[in-house]
Amino acid sequence: MLSSPGDTDYSATLRGRILQLIIHKGSQEIGGTCIQLSQDGTTILLDLGLPLREESKPVDLSTLNPDAIFVSHPHQDHYGLIVDADPSIPIYMSELGKRLIDAAHIFSHQPPLTNDFHYFKPWRQCP
Repeated sequence: MLSSPGDTDYSATLRGRILQLIIHKGSQEIGGTCIQLSQDGTTILLDLGLPLREESKPVDLSTLNPDAIFVSHPHQDHYGLIVDADPSIPIYMSELGKRLIDAAHIFSHQPPLTNDFHYFKPWRQCP
């Protein structure tokens, strides 16, 4: 059963355990995507993106305390705030995505990201 006390905060009961989903950014605007999944004291973020508009409300990382961050793809509106994350938090993304981010940092004269990166292989849809 899925319930929602607000537009961006949902909870579902799965096998007697509550899974909470909070859309911090990305439901009312394009860019700055940040979605939180929490269950049994573990929290992961799906993307931690830089907002595209200056007037966009920032995400307060100090209150999220994620155990891991998954980056869907290497666009700044999906990974741009990783630089502000605690560098010990594991970041999961594709190796190619990380290489593209590294290249963008070189060309924009930014230092490389020093986070704890882990790679997953791209998946494909089964027939």
